[in-house]
Amino acid sequence: MAQTSLFFTDRINLTYELPMTPEEFTVSSDGGNTKVDVVNLGEILRLSPATSLQEVTLTLNIPVDLSRRRAYWTGKKLRWTGKTGGNNYVKLLKDWHINKEVLRVVLTNTPFNDLYVIDGFTSGFKDGNIDEWVCELKLVAWRSYKPKVLATKEVADKVRIRTTTARTNPAGKIGVGSSVILNGRVYADSYGNGGGMTFTNRQMVVTLVAPGRAMPYNVGPAAGQYTGWVRAQDIRLR
Repeated sequence: MAQTSLFFTDRINLTYELPMTPEEFTVSSDGGNTKVDVVNLGEILRLSPATSLQEVTLTLNIPVDLSRRRAYWTGKKLRWTGKTGGNNYVKLLKDWHINKEVLRVVLTNTPFNDLYVIDGFTSGFKDGNIDEWVCELKLVAWRSYKPKVLATKEVADKVRIRTTTARTNPAGKIGVGSSVILNGRVYADSYGNGGGMTFTNRQMVVTLVAPGRAMPYNVGPAAGQYTGWVRAQDIRLR
């Protein structure tokens, strides 16, 4: 049987290969149908026009020490190595979970290739073994959608109905939606992992905020678009 490897690709197209493929990989979904009692007929199944979101549960074993390759590892191109390289993988998974990242998940040599969000995440050590992280993930399929914008409508009594608008940030304070100028490098996550491109006087919009992190602001070319995480001192308000 061909060897399989597990890959995650983030929103800025950085791909991470996990050191070890999970021993079990369970994919589940249901039809979203409902049972209904009908008089003089009994119970029937009312069919749903669409299936429920697909869910995946898996357990990842991640060695803390990635300095010396082991025969049972499936990963060929690890992003982090060294005595504590495995800790970076755990931090990355946790960050994706907290920030609700939309990820492409691929299991090679299988048909499994789709977009998911990490909806549940736990990590720790088991059976007294502190040399290997055990991370349990619940992945839920991502469906792209666009909210419907309600047009402003004037009623007979001249009262104007307005859609709810987002609260603006206080003057001089950077927050989600702020227009900024970027002079610096972008990173794959708010911890400063995965250094990317460096920009000079680039107009950006703040899309996410992670207070207290090394890279507290995520910026992109427009609202809802992502380029990467940056240091606070590398951006200023336009």
